[in-house]
Amino acid sequence: MSEPTGQFRPLLRNFVRQFLNNELTSAEGNVLDSLTQILALLAAANVCLCYLFTMKYAFGLGDRPLAQRQAAAWADQEFLISLSMAVAACITVPAWDYLFGDRRDAVILTSLPVRMRTVFAARVVSVSFLIVCAVAAANGLSSLLFPWLVLGGQATWPGYFRYAGAQALAVSAAAVFAFAAVLALHGMLIAVLPYRWFRRISAYAQLAVLLLVLSLFFLMPRIAHPAVLARPENLHLALKLPPFWFLAWYQELLGGAPAWVAPLAGAARSGLLLAAGIAAATYAAAYPRHVRKLLEEQELAPARRLRLPLARWICRRPVERAAFEFASRTMLRHRRPRLLLAVYATVGLAYVFDGVSALLRDGGAAFWSRPAVQSASVPLILSFFLFLGMRVLFRYPVELKSNWVFQVNGTGLPEQYLAGARRVVTVYGIVPVALATFPLYVTFWGWAAALRHLTLVLLLQLLLIEWLFRSWDRIPFTCRFVPGKANLKTRFAIYWVWFSVVAFLVTNLETWAVVHVEVYRVALPLLMATLALAVRRRRARERAVDELTYEEQSDWRMLTLELS
Repeated sequence: MSEPTGQFRPLLRNFVRQFLNNELTSAEGNVLDSLTQILALLAAANVCLCYLFTMKYAFGLGDRPLAQRQAAAWADQEFLISLSMAVAACITVPAWDYLFGDRRDAVILTSLPVRMRTVFAARVVSVSFLIVCAVAAANGLSSLLFPWLVLGGQATWPGYFRYAGAQALAVSAAAVFAFAAVLALHGMLIAVLPYRWFRRISAYAQLAVLLLVLSLFFLMPRIAHPAVLARPENLHLALKLPPFWFLAWYQELLGGAPAWVAPLAGAARSGLLLAAGIAAATYAAAYPRHVRKLLEEQELAPARRLRLPLARWICRRPVERAAFEFASRTMLRHRRPRLLLAVYATVGLAYVFDGVSALLRDGGAAFWSRPAVQSASVPLILSFFLFLGMRVLFRYPVELKSNWVFQVNGTGLPEQYLAGARRVVTVYGIVPVALATFPLYVTFWGWAAALRHLTLVLLLQLLLIEWLFRSWDRIPFTCRFVPGKANLKTRFAIYWVWFSVVAFLVTNLETWAVVHVEVYRVALPLLMATLALAVRRRRARERAVDELTYEEQSDWRMLTLELS
């Protein structure tokens, strides 16, 4: 029987809409507007990169010979390749479950006269379409401008088009490799593991891949220069890092590449074919079985009950303890909150490792013998990203049935539920960071400096919680949100500017107070007074709250139904 016509395009539109249904979407729910806003963020970042490239090559290296500019361009070429791979992987990793759908999708789609291969093709094409758009937005302008800047006054139209074509091909091939490699890993897990084991292991594999991708992007070794990369030890290291494979292929496409790049370029071509072949073979074999298991198997229950023995000590009131345990269990058990929090934690860790590793290269082991801004700021940086991550993920409704449980059975005051939510941020954002860093500070700085540092950092962390959650009015994971109302696109930029400017001042002042005891004696009471004032103002606002928010309201403007 021939396949009904017109099935693929509606499925494609629906799957793209499903994938974009998150806090980055527009309030009107229009897929085109949502996609445009997301791509605009990437394009804006690419404009900033082009500005930096212009300052470097048009002004900094404008009078240098072409050979020197081309050698200096290797680092920027590697960065653009790594960027495209990171964008492709960060879109593909969260799309693991989306490629197969959930139980509801399987029940609905298998009952319709739609072939399984059509459904799967629509899902893969929808993810591929988003990756193509994202990579084009993140590299489009730079692919046009970067070759012209590097060639400078010696640019000719044939040379420019060859350079631009080589960059477009290398960047696109790197993105395809990242996409295919993630799918290949996912396909092998599906093909090898039993369904129930796959459901349990997949979440941790997804988290590990995302951490690996972001860590490699931020901590890529700085060896992308022909004179540095040609060393045997660096060449051996580059054979283990895919971005350098495609950098070597890039140089071969430009022509005149040294002979030692051939193994790297060959690894790029072989890796691309191998990843695509494994992904195609494993998905073709495992997809029908996986969809069938979705219909046959029951949803997995938690492997064991998660016990929180400190909850009774941390939260004395039952209402506060209920909010604390609900938010804690939800955040630790469900995949999406864990994945989102891991993204923020990885960015913070990469930020810390990048600064510390650079100082270790410059100062050696003596760097740890005395308090320094880069080492003292580690707890504050990690806590900031953890707090910001929890602030974002708390807005997502994980199980809306809990909404009614709290509304019907809620007997406490709103401020008691909000106190439980703050305890979650304190326990999971401050305690792990302190336990991981305080012993190191004691070892290297001694007890006195480490205790001064701990008290100041603790006060600053509590102040940061008060600022980030100053207008919080809901129990985490229970409020139905209006997509786009949170305006994360703008807020994240504001948070990042605030972090870049204020954190520089705060960490320098905090380190100064750790080193000089007389400054510490002045800073400690000032911070305690500021925190007490912030807590007093927050309690006054919470007492004025009549009820918690369980349903976000749309903006005042009329929303169109798009019936025409």
